[in-house]
Amino acid sequence: MSRLFRVLSKFSLPGWLLLGWAVLAEIHEANFVIDLWDKFARAVEAHFFWDLVAGLAWLALLITWPDIKRRLPPSIAIPKTLHEKVHTLDEWSADAEQRLTQLNGYAAELKAAQSGFNEGFLESLRLQNRAYDGHAKIQQIFTESIHTLEQDRTTAISERGEINVRIAELTRRVRFMEGVLQSSSTFCRYLFEITHLIWAVEESITTFRRIIEMYGDLSPVVAKPFSVWRLPARSLDPPLDDSIRDGERWARSLEEYIERAQGFRHGWYGDLFNGDLVHYIALWRSKQRDTSADEFIKLLIDHREALLKMRQEYVTAFISGGLASSVA
Repeated sequence: MSRLFRVLSKFSLPGWLLLGWAVLAEIHEANFVIDLWDKFARAVEAHFFWDLVAGLAWLALLITWPDIKRRLPPSIAIPKTLHEKVHTLDEWSADAEQRLTQLNGYAAELKAAQSGFNEGFLESLRLQNRAYDGHAKIQQIFTESIHTLEQDRTTAISERGEINVRIAELTRRVRFMEGVLQSSSTFCRYLFEITHLIWAVEESITTFRRIIEMYGDLSPVVAKPFSVWRLPARSLDPPLDDSIRDGERWARSLEEYIERAQGFRHGWYGDLFNGDLVHYIALWRSKQRDTSADEFIKLLIDHREALLKMRQEYVTAFISGGLASSVA
């Protein structure tokens, strides 16, 4: 509808003049103009049909001009009018405001996730402090038991003469308490380290899903996580766009996690983690792979499940056989 109003603008004047001229010339009421432009008037009277067509064509061109102007090649493009520039600026401002609102939402989610992680970390420290307090109490009880047992042994030697029986009982109890102390300390340290690894994997999964939500499949980080989008190890060049910048931070944190995880595995089990995830991350910059985002998330989830299984097996082994083996 707005295009039809363009026939009332100043640019429509030539079309209206042609139409009016043709009509006036046809009914012989434009003699004063014909006297001034005699040659032009004769041409109008002689070619009424073409004048009518030219006027309508001018008005039609005025209506369809915005579409024609957008299709002109850059070499002959006509500069935008002030109204068009203002309209373009309004569209850009609306899009920027929408993106800013979306980023504010992501920032709020990240803040909430960080708050949850901090709470979990503080809870872990609290449990660790409680474990250390329990360890100190057990050690105190152990010291007091040793003192009591020594008194009992002296009393038994002096009163009953059953030296061998008392020494054997004392030795058994000492070994039992030493095994409990050693096992409980090792158990707490193992749970603390593997729980931190599980949290790190979950944080990496959450970060990658947030990158997918922010940039979509058009980002090379999302389309093919193990493709050529990674920056060189010591590159000082800025990233090509925001998705590569965020992806590079996420990838480096994942590489650091693998190093910590391998140190944990070697320290407790004497070997290293093996599998597609470890190989892909170790050769991230040197060997490209056609792994999709869903497949990559599945690799991370499988790795997290493997950590959970390791923790469950260790707890089960400690409860069922750890204390028994330490006593023996």
